[in-house]
Amino acid sequence: MTTKNNRRGQSGGAGEAGKLCEGFALPQANLTTSGAARQDLRLPSGRIGGCLCGDALRTVCQKSKHFHRRLRAWGVDMAILLEARERGARLVEVVDTESGETWRTEIDFIITHGLRFDFGYGLQAFLPLKDWRRGNGPEQLNSWG
Repeated sequence: MTTKNNRRGQSGGAGEAGKLCEGFALPQANLTTSGAARQDLRLPSGRIGGCLCGDALRTVCQKSKHFHRRLRAWGVDMAILLEARERGARLVEVVDTESGETWRTEIDFIITHGLRFDFGYGLQAFLPLKDWRRGNGPEQLNSWG
C-alpha cells in the first residue's frame, strides 16, 4: 500500500531539488557554481529543502502550489536560509518548474526584509515578487558583482 509520504518522495518537491542541482532539466542550473560540490540542505523534517551550489541556495518548486498568492511572494524556509548563509551562500534562487523561470535575490536581503510566517510547515521568509530578479541567464547575476 502506498502512503501519502511515500508518494511525496517519489516525485516533485524535494526530489526535484536534487535533480536540478545536478543539472537535470534546466541548463542554467550550474551558472552560479564555483566548482564546489553540491550540498543538499535538509528541513527539520528530514526532507531536502534545497541545495547549496557554490554561492547560491537553490530551491525548486511549482508556482501553482508554492507561491503565496495573497502576499504575491515566494517563501523560503528560515532554517534552510540560515544554514545556507552559514555555509557561505550569497544568493537565493527559486526555480519554478512549471515555467522554467528562476527568481534570484541576495540571501541577506530575504533574511532581513522577508515577511516571516509559519503556516504549519515551519517558519518561512516571504519576499514579494518586486524584490526578486527574474531571469535564466548569467547576465542577471552580474549586477551583484
